[in-house]
Formats: sequence, C-alpha cells, structure tokens
Amino acid sequence: MPETWRDIEGLTQAIRAVSRNEIDSVIHYATPMGHPELRRQVLHRVRQLGIAAELPQVLITTGASQALDLVVRHLLKPGDTVFVEDPGYYNLFGLLRLHGVQLVGVPQTPSGPDPDATEALLRQHKPKLFFTNSVLQNPTGSTLAPPVAFRLLELARRHGFRFVEDDIFSDFQTNFTDRLATLDQLEHVIYIGGFSKTISASLRIGYVVADKALVKDLVDVKVLTSVAGSHFGEAVTAALLERGGYRKYVERLRLRVRESSANALRQLAACGWDVFCEPAGGNFLWARPPGVADSRELVALAETFGVTLAPGNYFRPGGETSAWIRLNTAYVNEPRAVAFMREAASRG
Repeated sequence: MPETWRDIEGLTQAIRAVSRNEIDSVIHYATPMGHPELRRQVLHRVRQLGIAAELPQVLITTGASQALDLVVRHLLKPGDTVFVEDPGYYNLFGLLRLHGVQLVGVPQTPSGPDPDATEALLRQHKPKLFFTNSVLQNPTGSTLAPPVAFRLLELARRHGFRFVEDDIFSDFQTNFTDRLATLDQLEHVIYIGGFSKTISASLRIGYVVADKALVKDLVDVKVLTSVAGSHFGEAVTAALLERGGYRKYVERLRLRVRESSANALRQLAACGWDVFCEPAGGNFLWARPPGVADSRELVALAETFGVTLAPGNYFRPGGETSAWIRLNTAYVNEPRAVAFMREAASRG
C-alpha cells in the first residue's frame, strides 16, 4: 500500500474511532479548555520533552496561530515592545503590528537568536516578550543550541521578560534537543505547539502550555473571542495520538522530509547557492545565490521560470532588504526550479 494511502487510512480510522455519542455531544461537550483526552495526550507529549507540566497548564487552541493571538491579546497593549527573530515568522509580525506593538529584531544565527546582540539591545529596550521559533526556525531552519538557550534564559531572568516559544515544527526534528521550556520549566517561558504542520493545515489544532494563572486568563480571552474550538477535530486528533497512528505517520513523514532536505541541499550546492545552515529536519531552507543583494530581484527572475517565491524582506521585522530567500525543499528539485537557481547563480 502506498505511504500516502496508509496515512489517509490512519486518519480515517481515527475519525471512525470518534464515537457517535461524541459527535452528538459536540455542542454540549465543547469546552474552552479543549477536549479532555487531547489535553491529556498533549500533557504526555510535553512531559516527554522534559517539561514538568500538569493538566491545568494545558489549553487547546484553534491552531498555533490562535495560541499566539491569545498571548498577544492578553499580555500586550499598544506601545509595548517585544523582541522577535530577524529573520522570523512574517505572520507573527503582522499580528503584532495589528495590536500596535513595537517590534525589535534580534539577529538570527545558525544556533538561534544572537545572545550578544540580545544583551546589547536590552540596554536600549525593555521587552515584555521575546517570540522565538526554537526548533527548525521559520525561515532559516536553525535550531537553538543549549549554550545559547542558557544565556538567553539568564537574560530573561535578569531583565524580567518572558519567552513565547513557538515549537510548531517539533515533530519534524530528527534528534531531540532541549527546549527553552525544558530548561526553564515554564517560569519565564510560554510554550506553544500544534498539529497543523503534520496532520493537515485544515485541521487547526494547537495548544499552549504555561503557568496555571496565565492559562486561566487565556481561557477567559478564548471564551470572549471564540468560545471553544472544534470538538470533533480535537477528538479526531486525540484518537490519532491515543491509538498510535500519529506516531507511525510522523516517523514516515520525518523520513520523507529528511530525504527531501538532503536532495535540496545537494541541488543548491550544485547550483552554487549559499545556505544559511543545514537544518536538522523540516522543509525550509534559507538560501541565496552569489552576487544578489536584494532577493526581490530573485522573485522577479523566478516568475519568468514559473516559480513563485516570497522575497526575504517579508521575513524581516521592519521589511529591511534581504539577499536571502526561503525555499521549500519539496520543490527545489523540480526542473523549472533548478533552471531558475542556475540562472540566478550565473548572474552573480
């Protein structure tokens, strides 16, 4: 049986595992905290990461995006300052600007946010939060190194700010590394994860794990903005986790993604492109051809080959010019993409 069919079959079995009684009780049973069994499964997952949480610290959300939105709505007000990664997650930047928050970019390195730059910026700014993608960062694919994590947490303790750790790509990681939440045990970290990147983008299931008082406040914000999530979707996800189907599926997915990334790295090297770092999993590469100062030139060139890209300045908090561009490893080896990359390198 093809792998894709097996994945669909696993999801189908999970849907069938959701009992008729549960379907009938969606309206009556939906709770702002999330499906009880799914919360228990999430708790088990984060404990495996070394995060010593309890069930009242787990809140299910409609994707990681809602988790971020709840945190921003509750903890920030217009004029507040936050630190973000540069380059980083453009959708987060838009959300923060929507709420009138001031963004300060911290340079990203292959080992995570630059701790020296962070310390220097703390002499000028007093951030309330520092948003970070600690594992397989979007867009660079970098993963936070333990020495950098310890330094950043020490700065958080000394200067009184919290990290919002977005770990949405956790299940793509090949080898386990400690999260900020593991090292800090949620004292200065709000931990966010989800399943939309693995199961399906249409299945909007995420979660927040934080101290009990904060989770209680976030539940109140969730009630005011959305009441509750999809009880059926949460039940399907819980069934996948409980029955072991998700684990088997992710193992196959991780293998396919790893092979795709390795092939993409070889192709980029053959075309003469530079890569920011070699990711330990995931499907993003942050790359550039020689001699190109502004990736908007690459976007225009790519269009002539039938390739659509987002310029690197989209991933910078102030929209600054960038020579780098994000590539999805699943498409790098397509003939039109290869032709574009060769042409871009030849112009350098």
